[in-house]
Amino acid sequence: EKQHYFSYNYPLDEAPRNSIEKVIKTYILPRVLQAFPSVKPVHAEWWVHQRSKSSGHQLHYDTDEEGLYMNRINFPYVSTVLYITPGESKAKTMVSSKKLGQGKDLRAWLVHPAERRLLLFDGKLMHGVIPSLGDTDSCSSSRLTLMVGFWNSHVTIKKQPQSPVANMELPRNKVGHTWPARFELQSIQYPPSKAEKNESKLKGSSELWEWIGENASKPCHTRHLPEKGRSQVQFVGKYFLKSLYDLEGDLFRTLTFNLETAAKEILDFKSTDSRQGIDSNILVDICFFHLYKGFIDDDESEEKYEEAQDCLLLLTSKRMECCSYIIENKLYLTTVLDLLSSMDEFSLGLLWNIAQHRNCRAKIMGEATVKILLKSFLDPTTRSFAAGAAAYCPQILSQHSVDIVKTLLENFTDLFSEEYQDSELESDKRDYILALKFIAVEHAGEVLKQVRAIQSKNIQQALQEVVRPLEDPSLRKED
Repeated sequence: EKQHYFSYNYPLDEAPRNSIEKVIKTYILPRVLQAFPSVKPVHAEWWVHQRSKSSGHQLHYDTDEEGLYMNRINFPYVSTVLYITPGESKAKTMVSSKKLGQGKDLRAWLVHPAERRLLLFDGKLMHGVIPSLGDTDSCSSSRLTLMVGFWNSHVTIKKQPQSPVANMELPRNKVGHTWPARFELQSIQYPPSKAEKNESKLKGSSELWEWIGENASKPCHTRHLPEKGRSQVQFVGKYFLKSLYDLEGDLFRTLTFNLETAAKEILDFKSTDSRQGIDSNILVDICFFHLYKGFIDDDESEEKYEEAQDCLLLLTSKRMECCSYIIENKLYLTTVLDLLSSMDEFSLGLLWNIAQHRNCRAKIMGEATVKILLKSFLDPTTRSFAAGAAAYCPQILSQHSVDIVKTLLENFTDLFSEEYQDSELESDKRDYILALKFIAVEHAGEVLKQVRAIQSKNIQQALQEVVRPLEDPSLRKED
């Protein structure tokens, strides 16, 4: 019978009850606190791996496994590996610089197993065990390691599960559970002086992946192995990938909550977290995963794809930090630029939201973006979608200010014809006002001329925030 992953929980405020907990409390924990002085772990999660011959372990994140099924994403403060026996294969642990959502310019380090060596790293980092290459069939000794993750108080703990699960309470000695007695407290001797002398930081990093195949220079979600020989490649262990987005798939597919609802919770509570503990950046990660899958995978739910679009538009319209997070993530920035080629309402709206922020504008308004945006604005079928982003693009604004102002005012007027006025509609109105104010800095006369030509007094009143500073220089200076 196939056994799934399981582990045990040790509350760090309790005295050790067995040898493993004693090792954690007296040997590993002090070194964790020394290396990561800002963390205050409450729980330790431990499990053991025994590997023989060429066996490795797929690239993964240490996560709150049970919390995922309740739509929560949580990582340990610190992850550790204690090498008990290296085994003859001496399979190396790989620790990368990759955190959830990151996709480019990634580095990795290989750690060689040695008896009693202790490895400590940020619990958010992706890692795994590289399978040994070469002839390892003659290996007689196993690679034995004790893994310990140090958690905050929010980790999900199972007291009396029906079957083995992650972070469960260690069974007491009773009928059916006599094996814990084998770990009775013993006097364990450590070589502290030797261990301290050999303490060091990981050095000599190298690139984590490199693109292979004929399409290596193409954008991220069009890079694939060549057709020839593709069927012979097995994507096992995530050492070979069709896309960097595939790394997050196992984790994100477990989550079932509505993305837009989670975004609204974050915004309503004026916090970085939703009720599920999903922060705004992780929500952006999840959205981009579903965007990518919807872009290349016919099996991806269209509903989830559209849900991800709505969620991203909502977050980027309200939170500058979400826009900055996308811009600083090269994988996401590349994806945004790729999606712009479709010139649809979503991609142009996302560009508008990002371009509103000065710190993001320069990084996204490159030559390729300007070319696509100009094409979108000159196309009558997409002009109304492109006008908002074009307002923040000096290269286009200098040549097409009259048409941009005209289009923005037409769209602004249309908002007043909506039967229902709600907070989202008010937010849209605000975006148009900000775009017109930005244009007015260099094209005040054109903005004034077109606003004054509007017949509706209600709309003219709504645009007073734009007009007054243009008519009164002192107000313009204050603004």
